[in-house]
Formats: sequence, structure tokens, C-alpha cells
Amino acid sequence: MTVVAHVLAPSDAGDRPVDDAVLDTTPMAADVSAGGPVQDVLLELPADGDRAEPFPAITLTFRMDTADLTATVAETADLAYVTSGNRGLQEFQRALKGTTVTTFGGLQARVPLRGDEDATTPHRDRLLTAYETYLDRLPGRRVAAEATVQATALARARQRLASSREQILAEARRYLLLADPFAAVAVLAGSGPNRLTGPETGGLVADLVAIAGERAALNGLVAAQRRIQQDWDRTKLAMLADDRAHGGTYQPYLTEEQIRQLGRDLAAIPDSLELTAARQRTGDRRESLTHLVAGLAARRPLLFRLWNTDVPFLARRLVADPTAASRSTDLRNTVLGRLRTGYQAGAELSRKLDADPAIVWTFAPLIDDALHTLDADESDFVTRVARDRVREEKPAADLVVASEWLGYAQLAFALGGAEPIAAAVTVAQVAVDLATVVVKAFAAARQQLGEDAFLRPSERLGVPPDYTGALMDAVDIAINVFTSLPFDTKIARDE
Repeated sequence: MTVVAHVLAPSDAGDRPVDDAVLDTTPMAADVSAGGPVQDVLLELPADGDRAEPFPAITLTFRMDTADLTATVAETADLAYVTSGNRGLQEFQRALKGTTVTTFGGLQARVPLRGDEDATTPHRDRLLTAYETYLDRLPGRRVAAEATVQATALARARQRLASSREQILAEARRYLLLADPFAAVAVLAGSGPNRLTGPETGGLVADLVAIAGERAALNGLVAAQRRIQQDWDRTKLAMLADDRAHGGTYQPYLTEEQIRQLGRDLAAIPDSLELTAARQRTGDRRESLTHLVAGLAARRPLLFRLWNTDVPFLARRLVADPTAASRSTDLRNTVLGRLRTGYQAGAELSRKLDADPAIVWTFAPLIDDALHTLDADESDFVTRVARDRVREEKPAADLVVASEWLGYAQLAFALGGAEPIAAAVTVAQVAVDLATVVVKAFAAARQQLGEDAFLRPSERLGVPPDYTGALMDAVDIAINVFTSLPFDTKIARDE
């Protein structure tokens, strides 16, 4: 069924904002022209983005005696562009020229609409002239919109990099031996003293030891679950073999279809109670590790970069001797190296942004951040322009996937009222079930967005702007927890 819409001139908006006065639904028989000339236009906007089906057709009724027909056409063209992009504009132009259908015999005939009584269609000519004016102005408006978004994205990137720089410097002052507070810059730039004897080194080591204990416990549960899984798989195969034997059929080999059927039969057998319990224990421990790391790293951001390395187990070996940590070359090199990498990566990314500000368009989540800062939503012209520009830059598909999954986690947190840790663990489990697509996406984000320049996951340039920081941190940890086990074969030798 065709939806009828009445296009209002800005002067008809009354108390409403002009932007909200583009289309008004009206009854089919309503005399919106009050006796004045009208022109109906039948518009069917094409699908765009995630939408698979075209939008329902709408009849636009233009009042030809409006004070500023050009402005009315421009507002309606913007609606078509924001909804369906350049294809929306193409469809709008076709609609202004007249809707045609193919009749019997392949002939083209115009659909008769109000205002088409005159074969010369003077109303449509006026609408097309107004649309040409819109098209003439469109490139300049796009350039202006892109400039606004780019400048905002650049400012946001610099703010986030500056915040990360101060955080890295603060962490250096907590753990490194520095002659004065300003010496951290020299140390992180690659020179100066670098002994691990800062005022909070002991606290860092204690936190690493706690993480090592939780990781070791989780690794033990994962290994136990794997053994139970293998035993149950052998049991299931034996059960199926017995069934075949009872069938009285001997066959030295299986056909491809029989192999596929065997796989389906194995999958159809539910887990044993023992295996189900083992999965539950492992899942609970994963959540416990995620909670521990997120809590400790909230106070010591450097732990976001250290928790899933060998350092926690190294710290556990050193904890018995109060002076061992300050003398450990491996511990010092890891801590100092991570801080230096972050500091220097941030400086390099800042230089690249200064040299070529347009690279912000390759960072789709950063553009989202800019639009959020501008208070622009999906119904705004500037948002459509920005989305089109990002598509032109063709950022890594994996990065787009990462942004979507982070958004799903946020949605679970916002709508379900779940604790950030619970939401993070849930999303991480789904990611594992879907072949770790999120981890691949995070790897792409690390390569493209100067991920090394940030300690906290929630502060990276690839994080959507309205994302809860604690949840983002927990999601990053949880994904690693679910996908990087067993953590390291050296753990067994360290025990």
C-alpha cells in the first residue's frame, strides 16, 4: 500500500523545527493544496546499508505555490540522500521526471498523478529546476561537512593521544627510578636511567603475582576439561561403532557421506554431565580472571599490557626476594619496553596526523567519535557525508566487525543491566563460538590505529565514542582470556 506524504514548506512548520517539517503523513483524500496547484511524486527509496529491502513507496505532494519551492525540494532531496545515499538522489530525480510502468507489449506509460493533467508537465519542470539547483550546491555542502568532521576527528584523536601520553608518563613515575618527575620523558624517549625501583614497584609485582595464580588455576581447568572432552569423544565413537556392529554390516571404509553423517551423529549426542560440569568450572574461572585483571588494571593501566605475557609468572618467581624485582633484567626490560613503545608510538602517530590529517578517515570508529561530539545522528546530512567518505577510504573490514561487536557488548550492558564483566564474558564466548572473528578484528585494529600508543583498551582510537570504559576494558580482557589459552607452555616449567 502506498503511503501518502505531504511535503511542507518551512513556513508551514509552525512551532516545529524546520528539519522536522519535511514530511507529514496525510489522508489520501486530504486537500492539502487548499485549492492551489499541486504535483504528486511517487518515490521508492532503494535499500541502503544493512537494509535488504527497498523502503515502501511514498507519494510526495508538492504545493507549487509555496514561497520557496527550491528550499522545499532541497529538504526533500536531503531526506532521500540521508536515507539511501547517492542512489536515493538518483531515485528522487527519476520520481521528479515521472513514474513509468511497462504496459502490455513492452510500451512505457506514465503513472498518472495529480499535477500531470497537462502533457507538458510544467510543475515537474519547476521541480527539476529546483533539484538542479540542489545538485549544484551539493558538492560544496559535502566539502564543508567533511571539513567539519575531519577537524573534529583530528581534535579528538589529539585529545586521546595527549591523555594516553600523560597516563604513560604517570606509570613510568610509579615504577622506574627517576632523578625528578620530568626525567620520565627522557627515559621513555630512549635515554636516561631505567632501573625498576620506583615507589610502586612492589605493588605492581604483587598484582602480577595475583594474576599469575588465577591464570595458572584457569590453565589447570582448561587442561582438565580438554581431557574430559577427549574421553567423552572416544566414548561417543564407541557408542556409534557398537550401533553399526549391531546392524550386522561390515564395511572396511566409510564413504564421504557416511563420514559427514558420522559427524552429525556425534554432534547430536549431548555432553556428559561430567563434561558439562567441567565447562561450567572453566567458564566461572574465566570470569574470575577477567574480573581480577579488570579491577587491578583499573588502578594500574600498565597491567592491561602485561597480564597475558610471561611477566606474571616471572614476578611470582621473584616475589620471595624483596630486591629481586629491581635486579631482574627481564622484568625491567618488559616494563620499560612497554612504556617506551606506548610513548614513542603515540609521538609517531601524532606526527602522522599532523602531516596528513585526512588519515582520520581510515579510522571508522574515530569518525563515529567525531559525529558523537558534533551531536549528529543518522538522520543528519553530515553523518551521511561522513559515512560515504569512510566507505571510499575502505578501512579494513575486520575493523568494522570489531566496532560492531563492541557495540553488541555495549547493548547487552545497557539493555540487560548486566555488570560489565558479565557482559564482556558473554560477548567473548560468542566470539569464540564464531571462529574468533573479534580477535581477528582486534588484530586489524592494532595494526591500523596505533594501538601501541594506548595502555587502556577503552582509550584506543578504535573504540566507539559512547562505549562504557570499564566494559570496553573488560571485553578486551575477556576476549583474550577466551582465545589465548593455554597461555604459554613455559608455565608448566615455572610451577
